[in-house]
Amino acid sequence: TSFVLISVIFVVCLWSLQNLKSEYNIKQFFPKNHPLLEKDKNIAEIFQLNDKSNLVITLRQTNDKSWLNKKGMSKLKKLTTALSKNPNVKNITSLSNLNGAYETKKDLFVGPLFDKIPSKNWSNVSQSHPFIKPHLLSKDNKNTLLLIELNSNDAIAVQKTQLEFTQVFRSAYPDVIFAV
Repeated sequence: TSFVLISVIFVVCLWSLQNLKSEYNIKQFFPKNHPLLEKDKNIAEIFQLNDKSNLVITLRQTNDKSWLNKKGMSKLKKLTTALSKNPNVKNITSLSNLNGAYETKKDLFVGPLFDKIPSKNWSNVSQSHPFIKPHLLSKDNKNTLLLIELNSNDAIAVQKTQLEFTQVFRSAYPDVIFAV
């Protein structure tokens, strides 16, 4: 009878283990007002991030040129469009699709900034825009970021998305140095 009792307890324990969830967040191990948590909160507010997994990709052209020219912006737009076709991508923020307002003497344009602004003014606008520098574009205009919000924060889905992005870069954009 003790064997039956031990067997029943063993089966109940196995069944309980199937329902056990062991999800941990590094934040739970820090004091609530720790400086790293404050910095994390600040970054999340600046980039409008949520608790889902997000990817940040840095980009640099192999020719070491600025992104603030028609050729660079066109390449960035095509790349942003290609990556946004991934089913796990909810949203991508890049220079090529950054919305804002631009005013001329006669008109006010609202929408993707670099679609509306003449290319000769891109550098001036990027200097004065509060989000472009230092968040999306480096001081020398040669490095830019893609902020990618994912639909799923499942580790396997995130890893698969990263691998698919790597394939896109290597096949269609070998002249772009990237880091995920």
